[in-house]
Amino acid sequence: MFISETLYTRDILSKYITYAKHYVNPVLDENSANKLVEAYSEMRKMGSSKKIITATTRQLESLIRISEAFAKMRLSNVVEERDVDEAIALIKFATQQAATDPTTGLIDMDVIVTGKTTSSRMKIKKIKEIAHEIIKANVGMFKKNSTIESIKGDVERKMELGETITDE
Repeated sequence: MFISETLYTRDILSKYITYAKHYVNPVLDENSANKLVEAYSEMRKMGSSKKIITATTRQLESLIRISEAFAKMRLSNVVEERDVDEAIALIKFATQQAATDPTTGLIDMDVIVTGKTTSSRMKIKKIKEIAHEIIKANVGMFKKNSTIESIKGDVERKMELGETITDE
């Protein structure tokens, strides 16, 4: 853990940050780079069996920047494996908090990218398909007296008769 129990004055902290900004430029060593690649690969594999994107290049870039930031906080010009470990833990926690699909409990990056889960998008797609089928099949029936509510009722009846909405 990087947090110290010592309290610093505002002046000391300001000088510390200024020094780190101007004189500390951390770079990845071979072990740290390999660990980042391994962590990113693992994040990508999490969704390979489903239609879920679990990691994007943005997450890899974030892992690198956060690892460098941890090294900079230590005033080190080398990103060490412990910096990468902290970055991985931080990204996993943040991703889990922000991108967990409440219906499946799985991490779904669509939540972050589109604001909707993959499962909800698939359900909406299925509902649209059912509604389209009903409208096509009953095009002559829909006249002036047809309402959104009557079409909605038809969709609900069709779904109850076996046209279940699944996460395909």
